[in-house]
Amino acid sequence: MKTILVPTDFSSGSENALYYAIEMAKKTHAKIILFHATHLSASDYLVPFDVLQLEHEKAQKNSELKLKQELLKIAHSGNVECECIDAEEEIVSGIASKY
Repeated sequence: MKTILVPTDFSSGSENALYYAIEMAKKTHAKIILFHATHLSASDYLVPFDVLQLEHEKAQKNSELKLKQELLKIAHSGNVECECIDAEEEIVSGIASKY
């Protein structure tokens, strides 16, 4: 089966890429993998751990909500198989480790 990897940061550009991938998946009978990655940057370590942990949990919940919204767009677009991955690592290493 063909697979289309769609990394997203929930920007308008990545939303356009998702719509393009949906149309391509319909025509080629491909599966879409929607991929979002979050990570802590070096500057985040200067913040107290409890504050950092709360911010990270809030960002994770927000990410999950946005991914569900993106999955709904795919579901309403037609018969397109989709998988969703929300990785807690840098985007490049996340993609490399999964694929």
